[in-house]
Amino acid sequence: MTLTDSTLHRIHGDIRISLKTDNPDISKCLVALDQLSMVYVTSKHVQRHSELVATLRKLRFYRASQPIMDKASMLYNRLKNSFLVGEGEEVVSAAFLHSLLQEKEAEEAQRVERYAERRKREELLQEVKRRMGQVKERREAEGGEEVKERREAEGGEEVKERRESEGGEEVMERRDTEGGEEVMERRDTEGGEEVKERREAEGGEEVMERRESEGGEEVKERRESEGGEEVKERRESEGGESLREERR
Repeated sequence: MTLTDSTLHRIHGDIRISLKTDNPDISKCLVALDQLSMVYVTSKHVQRHSELVATLRKLRFYRASQPIMDKASMLYNRLKNSFLVGEGEEVVSAAFLHSLLQEKEAEEAQRVERYAERRKREELLQEVKRRMGQVKERREAEGGEEVKERREAEGGEEVKERRESEGGEEVMERRDTEGGEEVMERRDTEGGEEVKERREAEGGEEVMERRESEGGEEVKERRESEGGEEVKERRESEGGESLREERR
């Protein structure tokens, strides 16, 4: 195993350790990828380190870090080109690798620029949506307050009218009740007094009639008694005188 193979094994191990699922270390992974970009490889190295090539192929879609995606894509294309160009133990020239690196960097720069523009448009769209949402909420709040105030005003007027109506009816009922009771009391009082007066009048007339009747009978009896006694005395007197004359 050559020194290059040992370096590739170490770099591959650093990449896998730095991107553990439970605690990924983005900065350490970027350092390992930078070290890999400085290593000159042949097609034989690429064949012997197929696991490293597979790891770089997966890192092209590592969405947790855009720089890792960019560097992994560049290195994967570099190793692929090394495998296609190199024959046997032929070493890939540094000039060719440098040209490939510049080309890939230009492509990545363009892609990053396009991504930045797309991200900017998305942020602008999100800002527009956010402001539209705020305007909508403010309008709904204003409309809700207006509806609430109108309902409160209508409810207040309705309650006021109902209270006035109930109060008026209650006053009218109380007045009717008081008036009816007053009329009934007055009628009862007038009726009682009238009955009392009529009874007193009838009683007085009855007493007077009874007294007159009793007085007339008493006078009549007294007169009859006095007349009878007077007649009796006169008869007795006349009879006595007649007897005395006859005896003479």
